[in-house]
Amino acid sequence: NAVRSAGHGAFWLATSLGLARHAPAAWRTPPELGGAVGHVAAMYQSRRGDLYALHERHLLRRAGDTWTVVPLPDALRPDVSFTDNIAELPDGRILFGAYQAHGERIAFDGPSLPTFDPGTARFATIRHPEGRRLQLVAAGTPGRSWLITGSGDDTRLETFDGRTFSPVFHAGRRWLSRPRSL
Repeated sequence: NAVRSAGHGAFWLATSLGLARHAPAAWRTPPELGGAVGHVAAMYQSRRGDLYALHERHLLRRAGDTWTVVPLPDALRPDVSFTDNIAELPDGRILFGAYQAHGERIAFDGPSLPTFDPGTARFATIRHPEGRRLQLVAAGTPGRSWLITGSGDDTRLETFDGRTFSPVFHAGRRWLSRPRSL
């Protein structure tokens, strides 16, 4: 019988019955996140290297080696049904899919989308200048996000650069639901 260390808490064990390897779990919940039990749908690494996770009740942020749980404003519920639902704007604000809860019902295509400013740790919202409904679809090229906007039966795919919405495709009534990815 023999035991050989494989480093980082892992080891090999050789016995007359065979060979076995033990290794610690690849993911261990950081102590700072112990209270954030639930579903994480989307993760995004900012240009500064910070990691953001869109949790069902929080925005989780890892800056350097420290995780923080950023409580969301009251009645704000993240859209955790999509994995590309978080993006970074050119000024460093984080844009994510979340909507105002109305009791137990959540409107998943509301008139605004929230942003988080890591410099001030404050939330704000963006609105379309035409009052269109907004749904974040995915992060695009650095600083540009893909959104679906709607007004009545008129649906468009647009990009947003932190200041300007730019229509890319007019879908009209053809889209019954949001595309899964771009």
